[in-house]
Amino acid sequence: MPGDAALMAALADGEEGALDVVAARLASPLRALATRIVGPTSSDDVVQETLERVWRHASRFDAERGTIEAWALRIGRNVAIGHLRRERRRGASLADVGVLIDLDRVADPTAGPADVADRAALARAVRRAVQRLPPTCSAFPRAPSRAGSAPRTPTSAPTPPSSPW
Repeated sequence: MPGDAALMAALADGEEGALDVVAARLASPLRALATRIVGPTSSDDVVQETLERVWRHASRFDAERGTIEAWALRIGRNVAIGHLRRERRRGASLADVGVLIDLDRVADPTAGPADVADRAALARAVRRAVQRLPPTCSAFPRAPSRAGSAPRTPTSAPTPPSSPW
């Protein structure tokens, strides 16, 4: 398997088969990213546009700055955000386009690398704490662990003892 720089040089030179190799390598992570940002109905459009941009700008890839995956996922993120902005301009609500997260509430354009790292560490700590809760503490299904176990879903929502209902 060629290195990232050689593969992207081959893609930039139009070598037959280079796009197939790049697409096979990137399709799955790009689809996961796109689905998370724009939802399942528009994820294929985002993946296609991202792969087209990767192909068109292959000569700009710099292996000294990172991997093909990191570069393409950044492009995919930008494509997905652009897709959301276009949908909003058309008047579609986030729910209409099947968006799973609202980027305006979670993205902080002023955050530096340390802020992002702190936020990621906090998110991991919260996920670990929630996973340690007994099943009766939450009415929400738990996300599967990274090991792939099935989520535990309570049969009925527990009512807090002090609740008037």
